[in-house]
Amino acid sequence: MANNKKEENPIAAFPGAVINLELLNSKDSSAQNDLIKEMLQNIYGEHLNINDDLTSKVLEFKNSNKKSILLPHNLRISKKNGNLSFDVVKDKGLLLIIMIILLIGALLGAIYLGFGYFNARKLNLD
Repeated sequence: MANNKKEENPIAAFPGAVINLELLNSKDSSAQNDLIKEMLQNIYGEHLNINDDLTSKVLEFKNSNKKSILLPHNLRISKKNGNLSFDVVKDKGLLLIIMIILLIGALLGAIYLGFGYFNARKLNLD
């Protein structure tokens, strides 16, 4: 029998971290790569193999105009106030379900009121 239980995010408890962009940019490319790799290893631990592709993705983001990127296990890296901020994005599945239920309820309510209006209009024919 297959296990249908949703897997927990192994880094969900990560509280967040910050690297100063000015400090990072003052280092040579090798030192920048080492610093990013160390940060990612501290975050992911044994849950993900940190390779050069992942660190280069972060370094490319640092030099881009993008505001944020998303890495494996919902790790978001964003640029804020001259810093690279690392934090975990929470799963928004429950919020999405609630929004869909509210939308369906609003649609059903509008349909009910619409039929009531048209039925009441037919009563005033004289």
